Amino acid sequence: MDQPRPYFYLIINLFVMLFMLALIVYTTLRQRRSYAIYGLLLTLMNLSIVYPLWPYMGIIRRFTIVFPMFIQLAQWGRSRAVTTLILVVNTLLWVLISEMYVRNAFVP
Repeated sequence: MDQPRPYFYLIINLFVMLFMLALIVYTTLRQRRSYAIYGLLLTLMNLSIVYPLWPYMGIIRRFTIVFPMFIQLAQWGRSRAVTTLILVVNTLLWVLISEMYVRNAFVP
């Protein structure tokens, strides 16, 4: 079986990064000013770290410290439909990552 090309990881990182950026921008409009400044500064710092061979490698891990984004997700999570959607998507992604790890195609 073929190993996934490195571009697969770049595409995943890009889409997750774009989603997180949109969420951070949305959050800055809804949260207090200090949270907005903190979130934007951390976002700029995270985007300034670029590796030559793997641009934005580990960007998902680096965006997890932007806590105002999670405040907004928690507010949305009050809805049962949103909570169910999050659980289903996370379960599918966890199965994908576990399967790739078993095949030695992905080491987190």
